[in-house]
Amino acid sequence: MIEKIKAYIKNISKKNNEPKTLLDERLRALEEFLKRKNEINFNFENFFESLFIPKKITWDEIPEEIKNTYKELGISNSEQAYLSGISLEYNENIFNKVKEIFKKKGLIFTSYVEGYKKYENIFNKYRNKLIKPNALSYLNNALFNVGNFIYVPKNKKINIPLQVFFLLTNPFSHFPRNLIILDEGAELTYIEGCIAPTFMKENLHSAYTEIYVHKNAKFKWINVQNWHKNMYVLDNAALDVENGNVKIITINVGSKIVKKIPNIYLNNSNLHINEIGLSDKNELRTGARIYVKNSSNIHIESKSLIKHGKSVFELKLDVNKNSKGKAFIECDSYMLSSDGYSLSDPQLKNNSNEFFISHESLTGDFDTEKLEYLKSRGIDETHAKFLLTIGEFDDILKELPLDYINETMKLIQLYLGDNGGTG
Repeated sequence: MIEKIKAYIKNISKKNNEPKTLLDERLRALEEFLKRKNEINFNFENFFESLFIPKKITWDEIPEEIKNTYKELGISNSEQAYLSGISLEYNENIFNKVKEIFKKKGLIFTSYVEGYKKYENIFNKYRNKLIKPNALSYLNNALFNVGNFIYVPKNKKINIPLQVFFLLTNPFSHFPRNLIILDEGAELTYIEGCIAPTFMKENLHSAYTEIYVHKNAKFKWINVQNWHKNMYVLDNAALDVENGNVKIITINVGSKIVKKIPNIYLNNSNLHINEIGLSDKNELRTGARIYVKNSSNIHIESKSLIKHGKSVFELKLDVNKNSKGKAFIECDSYMLSSDGYSLSDPQLKNNSNEFFISHESLTGDFDTEKLEYLKSRGIDETHAKFLLTIGEFDDILKELPLDYINETMKLIQLYLGDNGGTG
């Protein structure tokens, strides 16, 4: 089996025309992963076997719930077939904006491998400096098959959002690897989408993302993921923010298990996190590990809808004794069934007398008075819950581009089983 995996890695490297140094790094990472794989509760034996099984999927094999989702979202028949994994031939990022526009700004926007080969001085100064070695990071380093290298030069403001869509073109695995750097005074909005579900019996998505935001830089990271229910999402991400400003908006829909808890290092910086999660017979585990050095301000707003599923918000906040500022954390969960589970798990360590922390958590059903009022106006209960949900999520949704707002609202509507009707 090990030799087959090594051959698989060599094939990835050959397709990318990678230098031998990068191939050697991949193979060393595989060895390290095999030593540590028991750190993760996942059947990697079955996963590795699946890498070598050619699989052609027919439309008849796609579950009806996914077919219905495509139909409701207005996706054409040809797109449905592709997104469902019927025709998967190559790995590729589809960039939604013309690269020439960015090139004139001096922006470097290329694949992770090209960054390694062409921009060694910048690339090697930053890569692999933030995320501590662990089983998942080694696995990604061995098998990564897509990803970006982005560098925004000093004082360059990229006014057009940079949009990237990752397609799950390997039927069993998806390993994006990203390195993003904003130099002093730079500004960038980065939108990362895995929007439509791709059906296979079992998939693994494990991203590795390092982000550096320097003095007076502003970075907005929008991450929207809508996977099928057989997807395991196990991500590694870390941000180093030095005298900068960061806003993160995350939407999580679907998946069997989601675990997205980035490490964030703040020094005299501002951080704003908004997240929406929909949990239905799956486990959603989100949050952040934040380390504050010197003065910083933090605002976190997490909202989730839970239907027969489990939602856990994990927060580790460690404040240095020299810090000034404040952190406000709000976690709201709306239970749509009696067997749902919600937990807010804050671990707060405040070593400063001049840093204020506030944490609020709410778990329950929709506001009864508001619900009854809408029903009294002729709106059926399901649609009323949809309207109340959109009201609660409004502050987060308005941060998204219009097409993402529309799709997220439609997914929430499908999730609630709402046909938009009245009583």
